[in-house]
Parts: sequence; C-alpha cells; structure tokens
Amino acid sequence: MKRITAVLLTILLFMTDLSVPVFADNTPTQPYNTNCKYISGVSNVTVWLNYASGVSIWEDYITGGVNNWMYTGWDNPIYMNYVSSNIGSMMDFHAHTDLSDFDSTAYALTRLHAGDGTVVNHYTTSWWYAEIHINNSLFLMDSYSNYDAYGTIRHEMGHAFGLKHNDTNQQSIMCTLQHGRTVNTVQLTDNSSVVSLYSY
Repeated sequence: MKRITAVLLTILLFMTDLSVPVFADNTPTQPYNTNCKYISGVSNVTVWLNYASGVSIWEDYITGGVNNWMYTGWDNPIYMNYVSSNIGSMMDFHAHTDLSDFDSTAYALTRLHAGDGTVVNHYTTSWWYAEIHINNSLFLMDSYSNYDAYGTIRHEMGHAFGLKHNDTNQQSIMCTLQHGRTVNTVQLTDNSSVVSLYSY
C-alpha cells in the first residue's frame, strides 16, 4: 500500500510540475539572428520623437529608456542622441490612439525598416531604422502602471537593437509582461547580448 501511495504521489507531483511554468533566472537573452542588426551599428543611434502623434506624454519614459540602454552599469557600444527630424533617424517613437492598424492587443510594438522604408523581417534581414509604436489606449489604463510603461518602452528598444523575447527569464527586460517580467530596466543578460551582437 505504501508503494502504491508513493507512486501515486510521484505522479501527482509530476503532473503538478507540468502546470507550473519554471523560469531560469540565468537564461541568456538571444538576438533574432546574429547576422541581422542595425546596419550602421549602435554607436550613434539617432532618436526622433513624433510630437505630432502625441508622443510627448511619454517623453520622460523614452528619455529614461535611452539613458538606461546607454548606461546599463556594464560596458556596451550604445550611444544615442536626439534629432529634430526623422530624415535619416534610426529610432522613431510614435503614439497612437490604439494600434488597430498593427495589433490592438499590444501595449507597444517595434517595426524594423530597410532604407527605402519597407518593413523587414528581423530574423532574415538587417535594418536601417526602427519605429516604436506606443498604444495610448492601453498605456493610459489605470491598471497599467508607470513601472510597466517604463519597462515596455525599454523592452521595445531592445527589439530595435535586435533582441528577441526572453520569456524563460523573468529578470530580463526582454521578458514580456504576460510571462511575468519582474524588472523594468536593462539587465546584464540583455546588455551582454547587445555586446555580443555588435561585436563590442
């Protein structure tokens, strides 16, 4: 009887383990493709804010993200500066009433573009510039905290640099909120991926 009880208990524990996600805090952040990234590198990323879109309400969040990616606490090749025009800019920020033209369920999203403006696939092609689109409808919800908003903008900037989701590591800025991200700043694993991707 003890043996049967032990076997049943083992099976029950095994089944329980399957239903609980396990996050490994040391899971490295990976790039989409080690051959796909900003064509001109990240040592002089020009940033443009589309004020006509109403993005100014998120300016402090964007500025915080820019500073965080440049000064993570670890060496990296990133340097960013603001420009007054999107002609030749490398990271553009836009705000929308919603993102119904893209994905209405997304808090924000990043699109990568070739020099002629066409959208490129980050898994197969390098890009000249990125557009980060913020969903005002969701960002302004009472249930969406400032902490989450800061983290989401930094997360999207990570996509612009070439990093994919790191949903098996809750302590990565590239983990999604849906998978329980616990940080809102760039972590060593994210910084290390950029350093490796841009051979710094």
